[in-house]
Amino acid sequence: MQALFQPFRALGYISDDIPFAVQRRGKETFVTVSVGKAWQVYSCSKLGVRLVGPQFEHNVKALACRGDLTFAAVKNDIIVCQRVHRIGTYSGHTGSIIQLLTLGDILLSLGSDRKLLVWADGIYDTPKVTVDLPEGFTPTCMAHPDTYLNKVVIGSQEGKLQLWNFLSGKMLYEFSGLGEGAVKCITPSPALDVVGVGLSAGQAVLLNLKFNEVVASFANAAGVGSGDQLRASATKPKPGGGACTCIAFRTGSGVPLMAAGGGAGVITVWNLDERRLHTIVKDAHDGPLTSLYFFPGEPLLMSAAADNSLKHWLFDSADGTARLLRFRSGHSAPPSCLKFYGTGNKLLSAGQDRAFRVFSVIQDQQSREVSQGHIAHKAKRMRLAQQDLKLPRVIGMDACQVREKDWCNVITAHQGDAAAYTWRLQNFTLGEHVLKPPTSKKRKADNYPDAGHQAAAPVTAVGMSQCGNYGLVGRANGTVDRYNMQSGLHRGSYNRVGEAKRRAAAHDSSVTGIAADACNKVLVTTGLDGRLCMWDFKQQRLQGEVAVGSAVACMAHHPATSLVALAADDLVLRMYDVEAVRMVRRFKGHKDRVTGLVISQDARWLLSSSMDGTVRVWDIPAACCLQVVKLGSPVTGVQLSPSQDLLATTHVKRRGIYLWYNHLMFGSGADIQPSTRPVNAALPSIATGEPLSEWLLCWNHPVTTCDVPPCTCSGTVQVEVRCLCVWQHAVLFGVSTDSNIRHCCKDSTESRAVLPCMQLHACGLDKANLALQATFHQCCSLHCTAQVIKNNVLNLRTAMALPSRLVMTQTL
Repeated sequence: MQALFQPFRALGYISDDIPFAVQRRGKETFVTVSVGKAWQVYSCSKLGVRLVGPQFEHNVKALACRGDLTFAAVKNDIIVCQRVHRIGTYSGHTGSIIQLLTLGDILLSLGSDRKLLVWADGIYDTPKVTVDLPEGFTPTCMAHPDTYLNKVVIGSQEGKLQLWNFLSGKMLYEFSGLGEGAVKCITPSPALDVVGVGLSAGQAVLLNLKFNEVVASFANAAGVGSGDQLRASATKPKPGGGACTCIAFRTGSGVPLMAAGGGAGVITVWNLDERRLHTIVKDAHDGPLTSLYFFPGEPLLMSAAADNSLKHWLFDSADGTARLLRFRSGHSAPPSCLKFYGTGNKLLSAGQDRAFRVFSVIQDQQSREVSQGHIAHKAKRMRLAQQDLKLPRVIGMDACQVREKDWCNVITAHQGDAAAYTWRLQNFTLGEHVLKPPTSKKRKADNYPDAGHQAAAPVTAVGMSQCGNYGLVGRANGTVDRYNMQSGLHRGSYNRVGEAKRRAAAHDSSVTGIAADACNKVLVTTGLDGRLCMWDFKQQRLQGEVAVGSAVACMAHHPATSLVALAADDLVLRMYDVEAVRMVRRFKGHKDRVTGLVISQDARWLLSSSMDGTVRVWDIPAACCLQVVKLGSPVTGVQLSPSQDLLATTHVKRRGIYLWYNHLMFGSGADIQPSTRPVNAALPSIATGEPLSEWLLCWNHPVTTCDVPPCTCSGTVQVEVRCLCVWQHAVLFGVSTDSNIRHCCKDSTESRAVLPCMQLHACGLDKANLALQATFHQCCSLHCTAQVIKNNVLNLRTAMALPSRLVMTQTL
């Protein structure tokens, strides 16, 4: 049985803890980074995604590049991809592969099985040379010194270096006495015979291979400690703390610099002429550094770390300090809060890394982190880490697009914070107003429930009115307040009338949900006291309440109707009609804590996520479970786009946001049968939801290519393709009249398309047949974007205008 929501792609993955590979092609420099079980290529000019590799069965452990070839070490094998097409696999190691290195047409692989294998181009079964490293020498890294023909330097866990001729298989020399700890990295320097060696004790050592002499040693190159401690340790022979995991040397004119980094996320830059600390880039990354690279002849440094980011640092200031030039980053810790914004093209997210981000589901380069103010300058002035000055992690959010251009239109609740914060999403900045609790004087004048308490309770739930004028804040002591979003002023509280007509808080315990209807007539609140309360929005009076019977964990409200869905601690989902003040639906099936609820725009579906690893789709009119989608990982958040074409989920121990497309909107409804049996669905990859081979069954005719230069060719390429998917109205590829594609077969699942070569060249590919494959791939896998397909008509020009991350992502 088909899953109701099929995997589309994952958002927010930039890099991981594997060192990147850099190569220059013509005037452009490209960097290949690992993202779990796949890799992707960025253009260094603007850090835009150029290629996304295929999905592997296991995580990538090492990378290397040469021309159109990308070598990825996956467990004991080396998978070779030509652009994005998998063409072969080198197999020979019995242990995991540590590092890959390309020298001309030769590939070197260093494994944990103490073997150095030399591979010839295109010969996958047997290595050209096998070098067995001696006992007592556990390899950790290797490097090829300049002018050392057919030779590599290999570092070990025992702190020794060995120089090997990899063609003859002979060890030429062994270097020792570098310092304390294991060798973590080796980098050739611009000076002949000199290499930089990073040690686990934190030292960065410059070693002259020709004379076996230590030229210089820099303690605490990993950057552990404050700036004063770093400057002090640079003049002392004793090592600092933390391993030095990456080193890079600046070339060209200017001060000769060496950059080093480690687990502290700090980049230390050293003046090699004066042998002293030049500058420190504090808070460069929130995780351990994995790679550093100075662009040849430029004062530009590229860094990558395990915090899921890639950054460029420019050394152009008079005092020699570095400034952040450009960067790409995602969540450094798993996100847990999600909300589609506007029409569904943007996705708001927040998580454990204390960052608030905006992701574009169409264009990756439009994704960014929302600014929390001048944190870098404050951290530098106060000598604190930037992470310490960020707001606590977001535990709740709400947004309204109506007043986006006028004032702040996003409100967030933060863990342990008594104030709610506003955000101006048009400028991607923190808002000017902080929604704090009323002052003590105003509390007494308004007969506030906790007027006798000085400390305000933390915010636990937030909401916004549909007009965008009011922000609603619920707190842990049960109080509910209303604020004006334009001025940030407190505009009243929602209180119950207790004994002796004394005001009491809206709830007896923490507020877990708050929402207003579309006309600002009714306000709905829920709490851990197990009550659902309906309030007159303007008069701030209680209209009615319902005893749920169990503590309410989360709530979903449909603004256009009077429906409210509640998830209680007893794992039962209840739906109420707030106008009739009665329960209308009751769903039961989850086996663990419910983490999210969302009602579809047409109010026909209720979606719930749970820590049991499932997303359940409930049919509201039929009062039954439509499907149970088992995702294989505990789900911490779920959201459905307003157009109901995309589903977004977040998961435990995963830093990405996963998108799923609605199969009912772009497939056959006959494939979905109401059932409570779980349907397995694999998590999406960063490239595409399903392998292309599942969409395209066969090529019925060979594809002819065109060698005419782009924009001058008037020829066409014709192909017939049979697709496994069946559109809802039996139309496979309906094409608009202005896209220059003729649709020849509309009454079956076989289609023939004639494509102008000019449009194929527009994809930026070398061969027209590869472009054609990518084109039909987009026709099949991009059906989940409602902006592309309308009325079963697909505009190929629109599809080609989509970012290159969606082009050529799988092979036939």
